[in-house]
Amino acid sequence: MYDESLWKNSVDFVAWAQHSFLSGHPERHFNGECLTYALPTGATSEQVIEYGYCSMLLATEYASPQNTISFGFSQDFLPNSSLLQLLQKLRNVDLIGPSGGYYKIASTSVYARDFVNGKVLVNPTDASFEVTLDGNYTTFDNVAVSGLLTVSAHSGSILFR
Repeated sequence: MYDESLWKNSVDFVAWAQHSFLSGHPERHFNGECLTYALPTGATSEQVIEYGYCSMLLATEYASPQNTISFGFSQDFLPNSSLLQLLQKLRNVDLIGPSGGYYKIASTSVYARDFVNGKVLVNPTDASFEVTLDGNYTTFDNVAVSGLLTVSAHSGSILFR
């Protein structure tokens, strides 16, 4: 798993590539690869994919289902039904457009980006952090959250308004 500095460089590179090369392309499409040997100890493929997806949402000019983020798989790794359900669920995420760029939440190593229909949080470190939410949200798993939220190490969270 990348440390925070390498992770941030990757997110910044995606933003740079999009603005430098894909800004005129009508369908911005990013691919990520989930390889079985890349999974951190104790992590599931689902956790890694959600973390990667949220990281990409920090960088991309996500505006519609045509601007997608997808994941490929090595020949040695075939997704199971639970993973396929997650991928379909991620494909249907519609936060509409970002309200600005991504930012680091003060006194944490959690990065956030606000969208018209929600917020994305990513923690690229080995430590968990508590963040104070600026309103009422529903998680990707349809759980209502407000106030303090713990963002686990190497995780991403999609929150809906």
